[in-house]
Amino acid sequence: MMNYYDSAIKELKKILELAPDNYDVHLELGRLYREKGEYALAEEEIQKALKLNSQRGEPNAELALIYEQKKEYRLAMKQLQSALNKGLNKKLVHNSPSRISRKQQVLEEFEKAIEIEPEKEDSPEGIKGIESIMDYMFDYMFQEGYKLFLKKIEEIAKAKPNNLRAHIELAWIYSWHKQYDLAIEELKRISEIDPHRRIHIELGRIYRNKKEYNLAIKEFKKILKINSNNALAHIELGKVYIEMGNYDFAIKEFEEAIRINPTNRRNLSEVHDFIINFKNCFAYPKKGRYKNKFNDLLNKTDIRQIPNNDFNEEFILTLKNLFPGKEKEIEDLIRNLPIYSLWKWRYPVISYRDGEILYFITRLLKPAVILETGTWMGTSTSYLAKGCYDNKRGKLITVDKEEDVGHAIPDELLPYIEFHKEVDIRDALPIICNKETKIDMFFHDSEHSYQHARWEIEEVLPFISKGGLIVLRDVSNRNLHGMTMTVVDLFNEIKKNVESYFFNTIGGIGVIKDIGKLKIFIKSPKRIHNSIIKTENCEV
Repeated sequence: MMNYYDSAIKELKKILELAPDNYDVHLELGRLYREKGEYALAEEEIQKALKLNSQRGEPNAELALIYEQKKEYRLAMKQLQSALNKGLNKKLVHNSPSRISRKQQVLEEFEKAIEIEPEKEDSPEGIKGIESIMDYMFDYMFQEGYKLFLKKIEEIAKAKPNNLRAHIELAWIYSWHKQYDLAIEELKRISEIDPHRRIHIELGRIYRNKKEYNLAIKEFKKILKINSNNALAHIELGKVYIEMGNYDFAIKEFEEAIRINPTNRRNLSEVHDFIINFKNCFAYPKKGRYKNKFNDLLNKTDIRQIPNNDFNEEFILTLKNLFPGKEKEIEDLIRNLPIYSLWKWRYPVISYRDGEILYFITRLLKPAVILETGTWMGTSTSYLAKGCYDNKRGKLITVDKEEDVGHAIPDELLPYIEFHKEVDIRDALPIICNKETKIDMFFHDSEHSYQHARWEIEEVLPFISKGGLIVLRDVSNRNLHGMTMTVVDLFNEIKKNVESYFFNTIGGIGVIKDIGKLKIFIKSPKRIHNSIIKTENCEV
């Protein structure tokens, strides 16, 4: 069966036979070839469009995307700058899904963001600044490499020795790469500038990772000397004592943290998860008073006893409509939702709520096989795998064109994940589907163009099991630019004809339930965006 790309390209070529100098058709044909992965043909068509109208910036922006996908980043940046010089709307260029196309905007914000002091992080200015730093980090880590990003931060820290933010970011990068001595050096330098409490927390954690427990205790006690009601310091201190085998002191610190704030779900969950993990990994004495005391702590930190008011009625109703007959299970899941540190990476790539939806769907559907396209940092992968972990069943297959992916995934979830790295999704998907034969849940989170998302659905649809689901991310994100049509348009078309559910998050999660009707809909005539099908001589 001819797929969407082939049929759309065929129609566009018909138009070119009648109007060979149509700028819009050459531009769209180039986009289709790019999304299909045929970069030489894509570049040829875009160059024709550029020759027909050299004053427009769209061909340059499109060439930037092609060069980025070919990892020719210098050429990509050159074309992107040409697009901006020609007056292409700056916001549209920066809203492109391309990581390269964000760099120009991020560079403009980065110097301002690095000036934000730690205590102002929660302000609107601070949040925007953190996002700029995060974007800059992603751009450099994935495009230029860790060393270049590190060099940039080191340059700023050296040029501005009193800049807290630069030293904090530098210390965190060192720590993340287990360069603990360098991280400690930076944090000590910061403490000379301003003894902010966060520095003592970070220093204590690093000393604990190095198993230099006495130094870790010293740092946490510095915080408690300033504020004896700092629950986080008591929790961190308790962790150190546990690893030292000083269980009496550990229990005392944990109980003090609970006393300070007995309804803080995050603090309770942190203590609860650490004890469970300690119980599994370090095997504390199973007999005598310690067993009873640890069990008592587990009961006190059981977040099921604390109401979870994080979810509005619309969210809960959508979940119940998606899974009729599972109302009690849904209520139990919401009440017992673990506050789980799902990423080693400092900043989440998807929102907490998006991740929680993926977790809920996995827990309720109980899939044997999940297929995900677009691994990247692995935060969505972690939520899906955590669902399998808690179900005690299931396998998650995740596919990405990059090799360096999955940094955010906790080690304990890895047994549930099958990685397909550094592969073209167009090549990998048919092979995986034929091997697995039945897929219970498909999660699309790769390229969000209309054409590509539809192609992925067409590929996996014959293999979706009875009762299976297709989940799409960013179905309400109108900032996805650089494409004629996006997954937003695709989901809007589908939900008009097929039973589907929408979760109103930052980018929007769409769930397609009626797979039978979807198979009928997907066979219907495919559309080509109406901005390119009209010419002076014909109308298709």
